[in-house]
Amino acid sequence: MPIIFKFIFKNIKEKKTRTFLIVFSITISTALFFASTAISDSLKKMYTEQIKKFYGETEIVIQAGKKSPTKYFSTSFPPEYAKRIDYSVGVFNGIGIYKYKRNGSKYENVVISLRGMEWKDIQKMTPVTLAREYNLEPFTGKKIVISKKTADKYGLEIGKVFEIEIEGVKYKFTISGIAQMTGPFSDDGQTHQAVVPKDTLSTLYGQKGNVTTIYVKLKDPGEKQFMLSELSELLKRYTVRETISPDDLEAQAGSIVIILSMALVMVLFMSVFIIYSSFKVITTERLPMIGTFRSVGASRKVTNFVLLSESIFYGVTGGIIGDVLGIGVLYLIAKATTPVWDSSYKTSIQFSVMQLIVSFIVAVVLSLVSSLIPILKVSRIPVKDIVLNNMEIKSNKTGLWNIILGIVLLVLALLLPPMAVGNAGLALNSICILGGVAAIVLLIPFITKVFVKILEKIYVFVFGNEGVLAVKNLRNNKSILNNISLLAIGISSLLAINVVSQSSISEIINYFDRGIKYDLSFSIPEMGRSFEFSLRSIEGVKEAKGFYNARKIEVKGTDKIIQNIESADKNTFMDYFNIILGGSKENTLEKLKELDSGRNIIITGMIKNRLGVKAGDTIILRMPAGDRDYKVIDVWDTMMYGGDYAVIAERYLKMDMGVKYYDYIAIKTDKDPYEMLRFLKDKYAKNGAGGITMNEVKALIVKSNARIFGVLNGFSILTVLIGIIGVFNNLIISFIERKRSLAVLRSIGMNKRQIIKMIFVEALTGGLIGGVIGVMGGILQISVMFYIVRIIVSSIQINYSASLLLSSLLAGVIITLTASVGPAMKSSKLNIIEAIKYE
Repeated sequence: MPIIFKFIFKNIKEKKTRTFLIVFSITISTALFFASTAISDSLKKMYTEQIKKFYGETEIVIQAGKKSPTKYFSTSFPPEYAKRIDYSVGVFNGIGIYKYKRNGSKYENVVISLRGMEWKDIQKMTPVTLAREYNLEPFTGKKIVISKKTADKYGLEIGKVFEIEIEGVKYKFTISGIAQMTGPFSDDGQTHQAVVPKDTLSTLYGQKGNVTTIYVKLKDPGEKQFMLSELSELLKRYTVRETISPDDLEAQAGSIVIILSMALVMVLFMSVFIIYSSFKVITTERLPMIGTFRSVGASRKVTNFVLLSESIFYGVTGGIIGDVLGIGVLYLIAKATTPVWDSSYKTSIQFSVMQLIVSFIVAVVLSLVSSLIPILKVSRIPVKDIVLNNMEIKSNKTGLWNIILGIVLLVLALLLPPMAVGNAGLALNSICILGGVAAIVLLIPFITKVFVKILEKIYVFVFGNEGVLAVKNLRNNKSILNNISLLAIGISSLLAINVVSQSSISEIINYFDRGIKYDLSFSIPEMGRSFEFSLRSIEGVKEAKGFYNARKIEVKGTDKIIQNIESADKNTFMDYFNIILGGSKENTLEKLKELDSGRNIIITGMIKNRLGVKAGDTIILRMPAGDRDYKVIDVWDTMMYGGDYAVIAERYLKMDMGVKYYDYIAIKTDKDPYEMLRFLKDKYAKNGAGGITMNEVKALIVKSNARIFGVLNGFSILTVLIGIIGVFNNLIISFIERKRSLAVLRSIGMNKRQIIKMIFVEALTGGLIGGVIGVMGGILQISVMFYIVRIIVSSIQINYSASLLLSSLLAGVIITLTASVGPAMKSSKLNIIEAIKYE
């Protein structure tokens, strides 16, 4: 036994390239498996940490709602609730304007988001670190703490006077602290945060003793749902909600986990092929030595145990490295999914020791299972055949049942996705992708035979007899058929992800260029029709229209919510949104009239699939005014709000939401949109004006999607890379298994040049077939992924690039030609006598 182990480890050490390839495959699979299982927790952690910057450990937020009589209220609680509360922090939120003069130019209005708080409450709720302070305690009177970023940007110093305009009146505050970018001073890249004494700010607004928000931390977190219910009943006209909603946490992670899981399946599939083919090489190379050991008394169990031990060695090594690499991959994925518009968003990851252990076990199991068939196959070879080297390649006949099963899986992969809806649809479509890949693998021998029959008639004129012989060799050479499978899987995965990512980004660009007919979105608190009319009188504003928006509306009888419901005025909606319902503008206008005739709703295809409804069905929306029945009158696809979007008539949304003010006003301008927005923000700065141009929104969404798809493209490239490794392995196997037949061809008259030509033609043909099948497989995957994207986000228009399809085809040819150089050179140096004679 020690001699056998010594021999095995000597081979591992000598065959460094092959050892690297096997370990690399296992490492990549382990890393992606770990990342896909841990990313959900990491995204939830990042989102939670971002929320905690402002909420701390509090669990409940109380604010004025759209039905509240005023946005100001007191902080007192009845005794029966007060005893359950660890602490409550009242905050008075306000807006200040700081007039900054830059290098002698005119004054610039800088909006300062003011938070009126007691300093002890700040340190209790969201502890703040001060870079510098001046006479901070007691935190009363006209003192202010600003962020270090604000101080650096505007040249503000500790102890200096900071003049702010509040409600049209100028007040002088003393800068008593400059805070690090933490807690309430975290910057979102657009606003500047500052803290002043609560009593001071509330008094300036004429609301002494009142607050705008209360943050509550309970003594027993387990009572959160009870207290939410009780406080909601007590404060019926106010909004009582969780600081961190489980639904929001799930929404942060859902789609990226699904997409990563699909990428993982493809990488695992390829890794199994690699390890399997590598162990075919290992067992083929070691047959003479295995025969020697078996002939001197070593049992099959002993040789099997040794080979399996080698497999475990690869699995353990790849598992350890994969776990380490997986942490890095997890960080990269988390980084790619952080909001591009939030400069303060901190990338952090979370994982458990158990996830590392499970990933390690998967690596070992992956290696063992993938190597088991070649090892058991070798163990069944009689010692006599091993010693006599009676190991010629046997015909690989395509079984009828394989063809039937392949066709069935292919048909199911084409027919089932259009019928799949909701979460079950995601699972079914993912299975369809795997079924499609399995169908391709099962049908490759049959497809190859069809290609052979066609190509042998062409090759006789192009490559002569060597070409005909080469193409005929493809029919029965399992190693080359495996190459075609690897190429097809790798190319189809890379093609599918590239096409879907490019199509998604193109769809976003097209939506903003053609679907949105206004230039910028603008808002101030409590803006109604009079403000809308006043905007239209401003020079540069061509048109302005206010919209109401309802967010996170629950659908009764389900656990689903509609993230965004927007109001539609039948007379003006199409002036701002270019939508087509029923195939024409006339039908769209009719639908908008129908929308206004009662409680009707137009939903997107994504919501239709999620809820499992269709036009004509009725859904019950849980609105602030009570449960309301809405009839689905049409379905459309849009990239607005990621496809989680519905439209109801303006008067019904206003009535059922109990709102008086617009959420935003869409503005068309004949000036530069950015300059127009800047002018409006400056004009209405004291009102807390905000807004964004549609070009900025487009750029942010495109950048965000490009980062996520960039990660997925990286994994698809790894899939192809693993496939290339398998191609090299399989060509080595093919050469080892065909040594004798190649020598026989040489002995009957074929020269070295003809042998090399035959090998290169085999590689060219295998690459060509693999490329063609890969492109067809890619189109199949794209068709299924279209339905997955439709469920997750919205329908997109798939755009096939002829250059991408052609380059995918050429990639298969180039890979196999490159990989065939080694076997071709070895064949030219083949010793005919040694190859023909038995060991």
